[in-house]
Amino acid sequence: MSNTKKKLLLELQNSYGFSENFIESLQDGLLITDTQGEVLMVNAAACSITGFNKNELLNIKTPFPFWPKKYINEFNQRFKDFQEDHLKREFEAVYKHKNGEEFPVLVFLAAIKNTKSKVIAYLKYFQSISDLDYEIESLELSNKDIFSVLNYRKRYLNLMLERNISSQIESTLNNISDGLVSFDTNLCYTYANNRAGEILGKSPKELIGKHVWTVFPEAVGLPTYNAFYKAIETKETQYFEDYYEPLNKWFANKVYPHADGLTLYFIDITPQKIAERLIAKSEKYLNNIINKIGDPVFVKDEHSKVILANNEFCKMFDLPRDYIIGKTLVEDVEPEEAELALKIDRHVLKTGEENVNEETLTLRGGETQYLSTKKTRFLDEEGNKFLVGIIRDVTKQKKAELEIKEARDYSESLIESMNEGLIVFNMETEITKVNPSFCKMSGFTEEELIGQQCPYPFSPPEIEDESNLRHEQIERGEELNNFETIYMRKDGTRFNVDVMVSSIEDSDGTIKSYFGTIIDTTERKRAELDLRAAKEFTSNLVMSMQEGLIITNLEGEVIMVNDSTCKILGYSKEELVGMQLPYSFTKKEDYNKILVDKKRIEAGESPSLQYEIIRKNGEQFLASFLTGAIKNETGEITALFGTMKDISEEEKAKKILEERAIQSSQKKDVILKLAELVGHDFKSSLKTITKLSAETLNVCRVSIWSFNDNNNAIHCEQLYELKSNSYEKNFTINYEDNPNYFKALESNKSILVVDAQNDNITKQFSENYLKPNKIKSLMDVFINSTTGYYGIICFEHVGEETRDWTIEEQEFASSIANVVSLMVESYERKIAEETIAKTNTQLLEANKELNELKKQLEQENVYLRNELDLVFNYEEMVYGSVEFSNVLTEVERVAPTNATVLLLGESGTGKELLARAIHNTSNRNNKPLIKVNCSAIPRELIESELFGHKKGSFTGAFSDKVGKFELADGGTLFLDEIGELPIDMQPKILRFLQEGEIEVVGGVGLKKLDVRVIAATNRNLKEEIEKKQFREDLYFRLNVFPISIPPLRDRKDDIPLLVEHFVDKFNKAYEKQIKYISDEAMAQMKTYNWPGNIRELENLIERAVILTSTETLMIPGFETSTQKSKQRINSKDLSLNSVLKAHILEVLESCNWKISGPKSASDVLGLKPSTLRDKMTKLGIQKP
Repeated sequence: MSNTKKKLLLELQNSYGFSENFIESLQDGLLITDTQGEVLMVNAAACSITGFNKNELLNIKTPFPFWPKKYINEFNQRFKDFQEDHLKREFEAVYKHKNGEEFPVLVFLAAIKNTKSKVIAYLKYFQSISDLDYEIESLELSNKDIFSVLNYRKRYLNLMLERNISSQIESTLNNISDGLVSFDTNLCYTYANNRAGEILGKSPKELIGKHVWTVFPEAVGLPTYNAFYKAIETKETQYFEDYYEPLNKWFANKVYPHADGLTLYFIDITPQKIAERLIAKSEKYLNNIINKIGDPVFVKDEHSKVILANNEFCKMFDLPRDYIIGKTLVEDVEPEEAELALKIDRHVLKTGEENVNEETLTLRGGETQYLSTKKTRFLDEEGNKFLVGIIRDVTKQKKAELEIKEARDYSESLIESMNEGLIVFNMETEITKVNPSFCKMSGFTEEELIGQQCPYPFSPPEIEDESNLRHEQIERGEELNNFETIYMRKDGTRFNVDVMVSSIEDSDGTIKSYFGTIIDTTERKRAELDLRAAKEFTSNLVMSMQEGLIITNLEGEVIMVNDSTCKILGYSKEELVGMQLPYSFTKKEDYNKILVDKKRIEAGESPSLQYEIIRKNGEQFLASFLTGAIKNETGEITALFGTMKDISEEEKAKKILEERAIQSSQKKDVILKLAELVGHDFKSSLKTITKLSAETLNVCRVSIWSFNDNNNAIHCEQLYELKSNSYEKNFTINYEDNPNYFKALESNKSILVVDAQNDNITKQFSENYLKPNKIKSLMDVFINSTTGYYGIICFEHVGEETRDWTIEEQEFASSIANVVSLMVESYERKIAEETIAKTNTQLLEANKELNELKKQLEQENVYLRNELDLVFNYEEMVYGSVEFSNVLTEVERVAPTNATVLLLGESGTGKELLARAIHNTSNRNNKPLIKVNCSAIPRELIESELFGHKKGSFTGAFSDKVGKFELADGGTLFLDEIGELPIDMQPKILRFLQEGEIEVVGGVGLKKLDVRVIAATNRNLKEEIEKKQFREDLYFRLNVFPISIPPLRDRKDDIPLLVEHFVDKFNKAYEKQIKYISDEAMAQMKTYNWPGNIRELENLIERAVILTSTETLMIPGFETSTQKSKQRINSKDLSLNSVLKAHILEVLESCNWKISGPKSASDVLGLKPSTLRDKMTKLGIQKP
C-alpha cells in the first residue's frame, strides 16, 4: 500500500471514527474504498456475507469479485455515476458468494468528506436480504419493511459520517425517564431508546424496522392510532393520554411530525392514574399510600397552593402539614428559587407537559439543598387542573460532583500550567490527555492528538523499533523506564526529548493508564555538541568562508551555517540552524540518497557531491558539495560538514555550448548530406531536402516551390510535415491574388515573417492557406537556377505562438537554399546534356538506318531461344546461364540441412527468391518463412519486432506481441539487409545463433526456439567489420554457407530469357500483343551494365510494354537506328514451362522413362532424381 493510502487509512481511523473496533461492531457488511474504488477497509460481516476473506478483498479495485459477471457493466456504470455526483444511493442488487451462489442484497452508498468538504473516500454498506426476518419472494416487490431497516441504518451512518451524534447523546437518550421512539413515513420503527423498550416490554432491536400496527395490532382505532394519522395529516404536534389494555398501562403521549416521519415521547402514568382513582375513593386512603412513599410528594391546585403533601414533604420543609396546606410556600425559600418554581408550575398546568428539573432549595436562609423535581398535570372529571410533584434530594450527589469537579479543575490547572509537556495514554496506547506545553512543543493541537494510537504523529520513522518495544511493555502491563529519544514536530522537524513515565493504578493495583512528562532537550543537546565541536570548527570555517558552509550533528540536524549559505539559500541562520532531515532546501526524492551519502561521510569518506537545491523562494539550482567529518581529540566523529557552491550557471553555460556544438555539427552534416545529392535526380531528392531541413531546424513544415514560366505563380513541388512524417504537394499561390507577397519576394529575395496571419505581406493568403494549416510564422529564401530564379524554399512554423527566426536559422536556411540552387543548376545542365546526347544519338541512328535499308529488308531472327537447352525452371526462377545454375546447385545442397545461409549479392539479384527456394525445398517447408527487412524497421522498435514484448514493458506496449523469431519457430527466418542491423542489436542475434534462445522484451526467462536463419546483404561485411559497424563474431556465425549471387551483368546469357518472361508477363497484364524485338536493342541490353540488376530490367520492360503501341518492343534508351532488323519473341508456344516440358519428355522417351541410375533421364539432364521428379510433378508429366 502506498504512503498516500496509508495516510488516508490512518485519517479514516483516527480522525473520522472508522476505527477497527467500530467497523467490526457492525452486523452488516461494510466496505470503505478510496475515490478510485480501491478497497481500504472491510469488516468481518462483509467477509461472512460474500465468503471472501479480508486479504482477498483489501487493496482490490472494481469490479469486485462478489459482483456477478452479467452485472459488472451495470455495477461499473452505477459506480461511475456515483463518482461524478457523490449523491447517496440505496438500491437492491444481486451479489455472488465465493462458492458461486448468487443472493439478493440491500446496498447503501455514501461519500466520506473531510473537514473541508472534500470527498476523500466512499462507503458501501450492504445486507443480505436472506438475513432479514421478512419473507421476500421477488426482488420486484416494494419491500417497504426492508427499506425501513435500511433507512434507519442509512440515517445512522449519515449521523456517524457527519459527526452530529455522539455516544453521550445516545447514552442520554437511553437514560431519560421518557420512552422515545421514531417512525419513518411508513410508520416503521427507526429508533427506540432503552426506556421505551422497558415500558413496552420489548427490546429496541425487536422494534427496529417493524410496523407499529404489526407490533401492537390492538392499538388500531385507539387514540394513539388516530393521533398518529392526525399528526401526519395536519403536520401539528398531538398531545393525549391513552390506556393500552394489553399492557394494562396508562401513557401520556406527545407525537411530533417531521419530514422523515414521526417521533413519539411517552411516559408510563399508570401510578398517577392509580393515585387519582385512590384520591377519588378516599382521601384518607390516599394519604396512607403517599405517606409510605420514601420521596417527598405533593399536589397543588391551579394557583400553586399545596392541597396534599406526604410526610416526607413536610419533613423536608420542616413544617407541619396544617401550615403547608393552602400555601405556595414562596415565603419560605429564596426569591429566585420561588420565582423559578412558580414559573415551572404555570407552564406544566398550562401545557400539560411533564417537567423534570434540578433546582436548589434554601429554607429560611439555611443550608442550600439540591433537588430533582418531577411535575405532572392532572385533570379531574370537571376539568380542574392539579399539579402532582415528586421530589428527590440529590444534595449528596451534587456535592460529590462539585468536589470531583473542583479536584479535576485543580488538576487541569496544574497540568495546564506545567512548563514540561504531559501526555496521558491508556493500555491501548490511545492518547487521552495532553497539556498545552506539549502541544506548543510538538506543533500539534489537542484535537489532533487526542485519540491517536501508537505510532503517534510526533514519532518519526527512525524510532519505530524502540516505540514498538515500549508498546509491547504496555500490552504486558509492565512499568516503563525513563528514556531519551527524538520526537517530530508537525512541520517535520526533529527535537530531542527526555521522557519520564509513570503509571496510574486502580484500587487493586492494576495499571490502568500511563502518563509521560516530556522535556525538550534540543537546546541542551545543541549546546553539548557546540561545545565538543568548537575547536574543530575554526580551521574548516576559515577555509570555506567564500563558499556556503553547512555543519550538522550525526543525526543530520543543522547546527551551524555561514553567511554565504544564507545568501545562497535565501534562509536566515535562525531558519537553518536546527533544521532536520529531510531539509526543506532539498528535493524529497533525494532524501534516501542523502542518507546514503551521510553514511559514507560518517564512515570516513569525503565524497564530492552534486544535488538540485531549492531556495526559499522556490527557485532551483545545481550545487556541488565538498564534504568531510569533524573529529574530537580521541578521533571520534562528532559532526559532519559540507561546503556548497552554486554551479548552475556553469552547467547552463556548458550545456548551451554543448547544444550549440551539437546543432552546428548537425547543420554541417545536413549540408554535407545535401551536397552529396548534387548531380543526382533533383525531383527525387526533394523529399530528402525537405525532411532533413525540417528535422534540423525543428520546423513543422518545409517546402520547395517553383515559379511558372511567367513568374506570376509559384507551385509547391514537395512539402514535408514533421509532426505527421508525411509529404504533400500541388499547392499554388498566384500573383493576382497575392501581389504583396510577390512584390516582397522580388525586392528582398528572402522573407522573414513573424506574424504571418496578420502581416501585410502574407495576410492575403491567410484564410486559404495559413490559417487552415495553422501556420503562424514563415521564412522564405530564393533558389537560383541557370536561367534566373527557380523558386523558393519555405520554412513554416505551426503552433499557438509565433516564432522569431534567429540569425543562425537564417544562415542555415540560406546555406540550404544555396545547396538546392546547385542541385537545380546541376539538374538543368544534366537535362540539357541528355537532350543534346539524345539528339546526337537519334541523328546517328537515323543515318545508320538509312544505310542499312539499302542493304537489307527487315530481318527476323528467333533470338530468344538460341540457348533454350540450358534453361531450367527452379522454384519459378528464369535462368539459363552456367553462373546462375551453379548458384542453384549450391541451393540444392544446403536446402535439406539446417545450416545458416548467407546470401551475398547486389540489390535486385533475387536474394529473397533464393531464400524462398531454400525454404520450399527444405524439410521446413510445411512451416512458415518469415521475412524481416532490417533496414525498414526503426531502431527503437527492432528489438520488439524481432523478439516480441510483454504488455507494459515500455510506453505504448498496450498488449503482448509475438516476435518474428517466435513466429518462425519450426520454420525459417529470412533477415534481409542484415548489414543494416544496428550494432547494439547484433549481440542478441549472435546469442540466438549460438544458443537457440531469445529473451522477450519485458519478459522473464529465456525461450528456446527451433529456427533456421537465412541472411542476405548487398554490403561487403568484411569492410563493415573494419569500420566497426558489424561484429566479426556475428559474421562468422552467419557465414556458415555463403552463396554469392552473380549480378545480371555477369549472367548476360539470361537476359533474352528474362526479356521473354517479362514481355509475356506484361502482355497479359496490359493486354498487349508484342511479338518482336530488334536484334540491336537486344545486343545493347546485353552490353548494358545493369546496376539495378533484374529489378531494373523488369521495370524497364514494363515501361517499354506500356509505351509500345506496335508489335515490335520499343525499349526506352535502347532504340535502334532502323528498327528494321528484329526477331520474333514468341514464334510458337515458347513459354519456359512448355519448352522445359517438351525437353524433359524428349529425354524421358529416349531413356525409356528411366528416371534414376546410369543412363537415366536424371543422368542425361544432370539433375538429381528427386529434382527431376519434382519438375515432372510441377509440369504435369506422367508416364503414358
